[in-house]
Amino acid sequence: MNIYLFQHIIGISVLILQIIITILIVYLIYKKITKKKIFFLENTFSKNGMLVVGFSILLSFISSMIFSDIYGIEACKLCWLQRVTMYPQMLIMFIAVIRKDINAWLYSFWLSLIGLLLALYQTIEQFRLVAIPETKCVIGPDSACSQIHMLEFGYITFPVASLTIFIFIITLYIIRRKNI
Repeated sequence: MNIYLFQHIIGISVLILQIIITILIVYLIYKKITKKKIFFLENTFSKNGMLVVGFSILLSFISSMIFSDIYGIEACKLCWLQRVTMYPQMLIMFIAVIRKDINAWLYSFWLSLIGLLLALYQTIEQFRLVAIPETKCVIGPDSACSQIHMLEFGYITFPVASLTIFIFIITLYIIRRKNI
């Protein structure tokens, strides 16, 4: 598959996930104001949230490995740190589903919060939104943290995709907490 087509597919997937996050946040606000539940959303994302998170991270894992191993795009140090906070959550969630352990949400929340801060920092650095010192995190000649390897829809980069999945996980955690 052509790398540009693959990047476009990833961009569309991230955009869809951002729309789902928006719907979930609007739902949380609606639920807070009206005290009414939409059972489809409750069942899908509250009861099956761990599976949804596990499969979302599995897709992220596969995608990032395709970019690294097939297309040869080296991950920078900040990207690797984001991966370190994301990849274990896949196992945590799948094991938690098997063991029916809802406490896994807490571990996932904190890992996601750390990953979100890393992704936010890298996003700010890439788009130069705020004057911050550039991270000296070059692993290879093509892996500077501020370098943009993928740009879809004018704003979706690797750190934005990472930021999106971390926000998704945190949003699902909040939905779960509201239902305990």
